[in-house]
Amino acid sequence: MTVRPHDLGGVLGFGPVPIETDEPVFHSDWEGSVVAGILSTIGAGLYNVDQFREAIDEMDPFFYIGAGYYGRWLHTLEANCVKVGVLSAEEIEERMHAVAVGVAPQTAADPAIADGLRTLLREGAPATRPLDRAPRFAVGAPVRGRVLPGERHSRIPGYAQGKPGVVHRVHDAYVFPDSNRRGEGESPEHVYSVRFDGADLWPDGEARAVFIDLWESYLEPREAA
Repeated sequence: MTVRPHDLGGVLGFGPVPIETDEPVFHSDWEGSVVAGILSTIGAGLYNVDQFREAIDEMDPFFYIGAGYYGRWLHTLEANCVKVGVLSAEEIEERMHAVAVGVAPQTAADPAIADGLRTLLREGAPATRPLDRAPRFAVGAPVRGRVLPGERHSRIPGYAQGKPGVVHRVHDAYVFPDSNRRGEGESPEHVYSVRFDGADLWPDGEARAVFIDLWESYLEPREAA
């Protein structure tokens, strides 16, 4: 199991979480531009939301911590554009230099993409999918979070891997992030709300419940205690 910088449940030493009163949506104009870039490139089908998340998860830990929220979004925008061949790293460097010396940015418009984004923002893009097989686990089933050694982008927290839990609720089927980020298809699976005891997740954890939504492939059956 590899704990990556985005997966810090129970890890100490990062100080308090800053909370701003009346925090603005964006602290700088460039942050809004990054959001527009992410929405337009995903909307154009260049990559999917799980590939967006994967590039963030793969960031160098020190870079991740210091980049800030939208700095991470900028990183994944650049990384995915390079990966699919829309831009090269050299072109990004050239553009950074041009901006630094005051060259006006180039603009372009694609009405079809713009209309699609308006629809996306208005109606959303649910990740639920039909599935013709029954859920493997029922409410009350004792389960264990699977250990995924060396796995890259995954939606099971490191602190829940190998830990016992109980199925609290069975949700609909959703796009499976692990296959989707590899470009292997959506492969929908049932998702379960699993109840874990805090004392099982962390050695000095309190005896309180922690609920985590997990895809079926992240779980394995276990004998009831």
